[in-house]
Amino acid sequence: MQDLWKRIPLKRRQLIAKFALYAGSIIGLFVIWQIASMIIYAIYWNSDQRYFTYFLPTPINAITNLIAHLQQISLGFGASALRMLVSILLAILIGTPIGLVIGHEKIADRLFSPLLYISNPIPKVVFLPLLFIFFGIGNSPKIILITLLLVFPVILAARDAAKSIHKTYLLSVRSLNATRGQIYRHVVLPACLPAILTTVRLSIGFATVGLAITETWNAKVGLWLYILNASIQHNGSGVFAGIVAFAILGLIFYSIVDLIERLVCRWSYAT
Repeated sequence: MQDLWKRIPLKRRQLIAKFALYAGSIIGLFVIWQIASMIIYAIYWNSDQRYFTYFLPTPINAITNLIAHLQQISLGFGASALRMLVSILLAILIGTPIGLVIGHEKIADRLFSPLLYISNPIPKVVFLPLLFIFFGIGNSPKIILITLLLVFPVILAARDAAKSIHKTYLLSVRSLNATRGQIYRHVVLPACLPAILTTVRLSIGFATVGLAITETWNAKVGLWLYILNASIQHNGSGVFAGIVAFAILGLIFYSIVDLIERLVCRWSYAT
């Protein structure tokens, strides 16, 4: 068996191992979920608080509900995924150059770092009513709010990474008469990409929080809206079906960021 495993190419073995790890984690999570559901059922089913058994359905019930309402959940999944995707891309496109310039240019750092320290702690949700006034009740205010939640972590990550670049690398390319644009392209950006992508990966959780906040305001379709409606109807299986869909959505975005990191930061995966 070991000889057969060694004959498989290294990259394929790594993919198989990663897939097995994901599968094992998901199975373990479902087992814990099943046990917790059984415990709650055993505690409350014969009591006066029997309704508690409906708030943690079994994984099978949640998945059955997911399949039964697949069309409705798919519409919400697509709308939520689009809002997250556009927001993450905007945060990267806006935050990366701003952070790199602030981190690399001393004058920009002195001028704009205090503004970051003042504006970053402000809860961005307070701007939501204003965004609806100026941009209507469509997707635009929702995307802008999620982008505001994500862009500051990206700026700070890019700035700190740019500040930590060793001067030796900068001096070596300057000695070759590299232009400022070439320094950013060949030294600053590659050195900061791992930190930026790590922050983007962490920001996916912030994006789902922003998504949940915005979809409670005049959203016609969305995953959080589906969960909210299921909760109002006391449909525990529907709530957890939406949670499973959210988990799948997050997994897709994490996988996309991992793939991008493998493509643009190949030196980090060199063996």
